[in-house]
Amino acid sequence: GILNVNKHRAQIEAFVRLQGASSKDSDLVSDILVHGMKARNRSIHGDVVVVELLPKNEWKGRTVALCENDCDDKALGESPSEPMPTGRVVGILQKNWRDYVVTFPSKEEVQSQGKNAQKILVTPWDYRIPKIRISTQQAEALQDFRVVVRIDSWESTSVYPNGHFVRVLGRIGDLEGEIATILVENSVSVIPFSEAQMCEMPVNTPENPWKVSREEEQKRKDLRKSHLVFSIDPKGCEDVDDTLSIRTLNNGNLELGVHIADVTHFVAPNSYIDIEARTRATTYYLADRRYDMLPSVLSADLCSLLGGVDRAQQNPV
Repeated sequence: GILNVNKHRAQIEAFVRLQGASSKDSDLVSDILVHGMKARNRSIHGDVVVVELLPKNEWKGRTVALCENDCDDKALGESPSEPMPTGRVVGILQKNWRDYVVTFPSKEEVQSQGKNAQKILVTPWDYRIPKIRISTQQAEALQDFRVVVRIDSWESTSVYPNGHFVRVLGRIGDLEGEIATILVENSVSVIPFSEAQMCEMPVNTPENPWKVSREEEQKRKDLRKSHLVFSIDPKGCEDVDDTLSIRTLNNGNLELGVHIADVTHFVAPNSYIDIEARTRATTYYLADRRYDMLPSVLSADLCSLLGGVDRAQQNPV
C-alpha cells in the first residue's frame, strides 16, 4: 500500500491502506498503523510499501491529541484510541522520491556540529519528509534561502537519507522564492512552451490577424445574427471561453444555448502542444498570476469571446 504520514505527527504516525487484500484479510477494514520512524524502515511519504502485520498484543492506538513539536506520547500525557492493526514496513516497492525544498540550519546549529563538519542536516518544507543530510561548505551563506535538494540514497545504518544540493529558489520571505517553493512542492511545471510547440499555434498579430476561414464557417452553425451571444465569465476574466446564446422562438418560448470554446480546432491529437497540455493537465491560478495549460494565443485570445470579433470555433455543449 501507499505510506501516508500524519502531517500533525510526522515523526510518530504513518498509515498504510491495503491494496488488493484477499477475503481472509477482510477483518482489516482500517488502515494499518506504522508507529515510529524505526517501523517506517526508511520509507518516505508516498512510497509504495510492503507491510508486515504485528501480533495483536503489539497493536497500538491512534493518538487523539495533536502536537506541533516532535514530542513523544509520554510527554504529552495523551490517551490513545482503541488499538488498531499495526505493522512495520519490510519492503519498498516504489520510491516516491522527488525534489524537495529545504531550509538550512542556523549558524549556531552548524557550528555545534564541529568546525570540520561538511555534512549538514537540512529541513524539508514538507514536514512529512525527514531531514536530509547533504555535503556542503556553504551552509552559513544559504541560511536565509529556500533551496532544492534531491535524495540520493538512504543507508540502512543511517537515521537520515543522503542527498545533494540542486539549486537556490530565492530568499525566505521573498514573493518569488515562496511561489517557486509552492510550485516545486506541488510538482507544477511552469517552463515556457518550446519553439516546436509554438510553431503549431496559429498566428494572430496586428500585421497578420487571424481570420475564420470560409470552409470553417460553412461547417459551423452561425449564431452571430440570429442569437444574442454573451459571456458568463466575470468582468476582467482573460479567458472568456464559456458563453450563452439566447433567442425567442416562433411559439414565444426562449431557446438557450450553452457553449464552450472548441480548442481541439487548433490542437491536433498527439501534437507537441497536445502532449504538453496533457502533462500540465490544467491552468494553475495563483493570487497574482497564472500558468497556462495552453499558450496564451489560444487561452486568452483565439478561444476567448471578444465583443465585435468573429469567433467561429464555439461548439454547443
